[in-house]
Amino acid sequence: MAFQQAHARDWEVEEVSQWISSLNLKGPNASEIPKLFETHEIDGEALFTDIDEEALTTFGITYLQRKKVLRSLENLMASVEERESWSVNSPVQVYSNKNEKWCDAKIIRVFVDSEGEWLEVGYGNLSKQVQRYCEDIRPTPLRVEKRIEQKKNKINMKTSPPTQSLDIVNEPNIHQLLPDSKARNLWIKMAGHSNSVSTTQLLRHLRDEFVRLSKVTHRPLSHNDCKYLNLLLCTRFGAQENDVPINVYSHFWNQWFHPFCLTVSSIRDLWEQNEPKLIFGLVTKKDAENSLQNTPSGTFLIRMSDSQRGCFSLMFYDSTSRPSRVRYLLIEPVGNGEFELSAGTNLRKASLADIILSLKKLEKVLTQTGLVDKHSAFEPFAHRITRSSENDPAISEAGQTMTGTSFISEGSTMTEIPKVVIIEGKEGLSGKYHQQSTSEWRGGRPTYKGPIHPQEGEHVCLWFDDQRSEWTLSLDSMVGSTHCLAFLEKDSASDPSKILPFNLWQVALGQNQGWGQEKLVITCPKTSVAKPIAKIN
Repeated sequence: MAFQQAHARDWEVEEVSQWISSLNLKGPNASEIPKLFETHEIDGEALFTDIDEEALTTFGITYLQRKKVLRSLENLMASVEERESWSVNSPVQVYSNKNEKWCDAKIIRVFVDSEGEWLEVGYGNLSKQVQRYCEDIRPTPLRVEKRIEQKKNKINMKTSPPTQSLDIVNEPNIHQLLPDSKARNLWIKMAGHSNSVSTTQLLRHLRDEFVRLSKVTHRPLSHNDCKYLNLLLCTRFGAQENDVPINVYSHFWNQWFHPFCLTVSSIRDLWEQNEPKLIFGLVTKKDAENSLQNTPSGTFLIRMSDSQRGCFSLMFYDSTSRPSRVRYLLIEPVGNGEFELSAGTNLRKASLADIILSLKKLEKVLTQTGLVDKHSAFEPFAHRITRSSENDPAISEAGQTMTGTSFISEGSTMTEIPKVVIIEGKEGLSGKYHQQSTSEWRGGRPTYKGPIHPQEGEHVCLWFDDQRSEWTLSLDSMVGSTHCLAFLEKDSASDPSKILPFNLWQVALGQNQGWGQEKLVITCPKTSVAKPIAKIN
């Protein structure tokens, strides 16, 4: 079993042992140290939370061996924490297969599809899409070193003799740290002008605040919910054991707790459905995965996301993937009780129940009392959005999304699909593009082959990326991949002739020049019209 450092929090005991072996420790009984970690069943979670100087001393490990383990662990934890914090504009390093080396890069977009969360990374004049925990992307050494230094400074502050300035927060600082009046009033109620509050006291008040903000009457936070919040405060927000500083509380309130309450308020009827409980709610990702293992394919649960504000994480077991595994979708609130599924689907904004009902892969919801058919569970809460037929045989298989309907069904009769389109506006991309056979269509939309790129010596193709809902220009060999020459965000026109002419495309500018915006004009000869292949009402 090979270990991946990006997944260190989730390592099994064997992977921790392998990591210890990779440190090449020297000295007395060095070869036995990996076995010690196996004997004590140290997995990734225990490695991150329980291993310190005292624990290693108890294991009988020598001073120099302890120093090397702790120094390596410090670097590993900082790397994982840095990876977990990535967002748009975060500097990273990405591995270039072409150059066979690591390149400095920057995250230019974060999105989620049916395969999970993806980061689009720009480096030079190229872009690459990778998942957050892929080994082809890593934190920059400088950011890791800075994170280690910040952690040391924080520890030094905690071990320094307390002063009044650290223990007391004056009124202006409270307003600055807690601009939200609800968060500020709750802090003053709990702690007055103190700099920190005990976790026990905070959780007790958060239970009352949850009821007030979410307006629930039948399902307040349970004891297990509070245990989850305690874990979240410590692992994600940096709280210490039974001590929550005001800055940690502020970050937790703004980034997680308050959005969580607002989301629950928008789906109170579903949240309060207890027999059976349809919203799994507050549970760790690892516990949710364990619950779904070995269930029938299509079994799913809905939990709150640990890291995305107010979002649900929809997790389902998929035995059709190889190997069988638990997959994830992110469901984001957009206001007015509606949500958006960040995936390639023609159902963009809808109620939570309608989104669940639209996903063909989902079969039964996992509840505390067993499996329940999704239709009987969620149809009473659906808003009955009118949708295109899911069973029309004329819809090509290439046009099927996770909902089972083609994007092209939205308002299109498919009576005028151009055989040829002409693109103007950018050297290397401009020219005549010819429609390919329907077997090469993507997302229910035609694919076109165009001119030969002057530098790359390969045809440029125009195609629709149904996972990202974007028209894309790429080299012929890159169709269907994450590498492209240009793309158009948020335009899911049924064919290129219907793309609005004033839209700006994101275009690769050249070597080490990154991305820019350019207007590409698409026209088609009047005689270039394909016969209709279907009519969808």
